[in-house]
Amino acid sequence: MKEDILAYSKFNNLLKIKKAELNKAIEREKNLEISLAELKKELELSNNEIKEITKKIKEKEEKRKNLINLLELQDWLTNQFSNLIGFIERNVLIKVRYEFSRLFNKWFHMIAGESFESQLDENFSPVIMQGGIEMEYSFLSGGERTAVALAYRLALNQTINSILSQIKTKDLVILDEPTEGFSETQINKIRDVFNELKINQLIIVSHEPHIDSFVDNVIKLKKEGEISVLDQQ
Repeated sequence: MKEDILAYSKFNNLLKIKKAELNKAIEREKNLEISLAELKKELELSNNEIKEITKKIKEKEEKRKNLINLLELQDWLTNQFSNLIGFIERNVLIKVRYEFSRLFNKWFHMIAGESFESQLDENFSPVIMQGGIEMEYSFLSGGERTAVALAYRLALNQTINSILSQIKTKDLVILDEPTEGFSETQINKIRDVFNELKINQLIIVSHEPHIDSFVDNVIKLKKEGEISVLDQQ
């Protein structure tokens, strides 16, 4: 039996060795599991970081595309659209000035006669010529100045109404002393001008008695001290 016990004792030592190896393996497994868990956590963090970076890259790419579009739009607005708008404005202004000048010339000729030539310059200022020579405004007579002002006012009214079709005062014209300084011949021509206007309502403020025969209704005012009152006569 002693011999048998001695023979089996080596297995006891071998068991101890294997148990020690098993304990080391278990310890190593635990360490590996801890390392694996740490790696998984790092992987999760890395994946989240990758997702965040990918999201930021996508946002930056979108911003880059928007910036490129804005730069292209800016370039188009600066180099093409502005020139296009300027071209359109010039053509519109040329057309407006041509029509304005035509109307001004029409009314001025009706009032002042055919001896004068009239037009508007690039700044829409009246230019009066006689015999091909431009006349200074200060050299015009009082009646001629009134004719310029009245013709300009009527032409301006028609031009504005043609551009702003919805203007509320489209069919209304108010004139203050439109015949000041006019000769009797010019005053008589005013009747033709008023008939040519073809508007629904024309209000004239005037001291010229001859105007009474041009209108449908006359309202007379008189001064009582410093107050204007209705003349009942």
